Amino acid sequence: MLSSIPLVGRLLARGPAPPSARLLTAVAVHHTETDPEKRARTLKYLLKGNHINHSLVQSSSQDLSSASTDSFSYNDVAYLLYAVYMMGGSTEVLNAAYSSSLPSRAEWVDSPAEIARIDWRDFFGQPIYQRAYVDFFEDVLAEHSVAYNWHTVVQQYLLGEGYDESDDVADDDDGTEAIAKRGIFLRHCLLGAAGAPILHLACAFELDSRQLAMEGLALASATYREDVAQLLTDLQGTAIFEANEELKGASLRAIFDAARHDSRFGAYRNSTSSEQPGFKTIGGSFKTSDAQLAFTKYWRAWDLAGTADLTPKLKEAQRVFAGLLVAPGKKQHSSSIATALSVSHGVRVLLPCIPAKYHLCILQQWWLLALAIYIEAGLPAVPEDAVDGAAAESKDWRYVNDKAIISNQPYMMVLHSLRTASQTWTDESDYYLAAAVRFVDDFGSWS
Repeated sequence: MLSSIPLVGRLLARGPAPPSARLLTAVAVHHTETDPEKRARTLKYLLKGNHINHSLVQSSSQDLSSASTDSFSYNDVAYLLYAVYMMGGSTEVLNAAYSSSLPSRAEWVDSPAEIARIDWRDFFGQPIYQRAYVDFFEDVLAEHSVAYNWHTVVQQYLLGEGYDESDDVADDDDGTEAIAKRGIFLRHCLLGAAGAPILHLACAFELDSRQLAMEGLALASATYREDVAQLLTDLQGTAIFEANEELKGASLRAIFDAARHDSRFGAYRNSTSSEQPGFKTIGGSFKTSDAQLAFTKYWRAWDLAGTADLTPKLKEAQRVFAGLLVAPGKKQHSSSIATALSVSHGVRVLLPCIPAKYHLCILQQWWLLALAIYIEAGLPAVPEDAVDGAAAESKDWRYVNDKAIISNQPYMMVLHSLRTASQTWTDESDYYLAAAVRFVDDFGSWS
């Protein structure tokens, strides 16, 4: 009866709002491309130099044409400069950080062909096409209908918002292949290069950089993993998996504790992380089929889809991974755990910048990466009180900045992630300051 009333009928047809981080506020935007201040200009020029001279991904074999998406390293100069800038680094410090990163960077390699609108999806996951993807997205940016509004390009190619599928069919093409790929956008897999596309796009939004935005889209395209996208689809589906009654409503710490004591992960216990964090697991190469089933169980146990507001979930995730990273007694810190924390920072920045209906998709991808990283890192214990906030009472962020190692990108991203978390979760600001103090005081090397 109620549905026959027009207004009520429309409201009922909409159904409940999808899960979203509805209480998460956007970070302050630094307009570095137009800011006349010297520090901002220096950052802009250094990012441009990196953009012009250095490729987004590189292979140890120097042959990108035969490199798979889990056998390369990615260019992290942008994240180093971003973190140093956001932590207050001077012009001199920015220049020093950039110079320290040059020896490990590779020059661009020409792609075999150009990329056009009708075939932009055809080269997903092929690093050899990274240069062509950068050129393609920059060409889109310059189109009359876009008028250099990089937000429009991100909305269309990352999310599919405002994207006209009819433009994907050439005049002499029956459209069969293009139609088969309709609806596939970069949001379906941002986990290539260990989640680096999420971080790259987050940097673009926080620094208001169209250059970083186009790089982020190109990086997501060149490292796209169809197998991971399919795994996400399967995990999100309605297939019958192992029952999770004992973990229903469990906290992230409780889920990790249960996983630690699951015998099916015995082959991973006390193991070391892979060079590409999480890729051995989320790529499907589980050491046993039982481990694969267990992974599915624990991924589904942290119920994101059944949560109306995802903000507390993100808050919980950042606290847990900060604790894992700086647990007492560590002189060697896990670079993989640092990656999970840094990418969670990227999620925190990105979510308020995109429509709420896509929040769940992004956070589920982070959780997939984070769980895989946790397992590959040897399933470490999650301490109840990893950080004592009172321990940092006599210290502040200036102390943290003074001890920072500006040439170490993962190190600087950890510090910036912790500082942003302290500003985001203000009721726990002392926790993140204490975590940062312990990190800079204890750090010896990465494991």
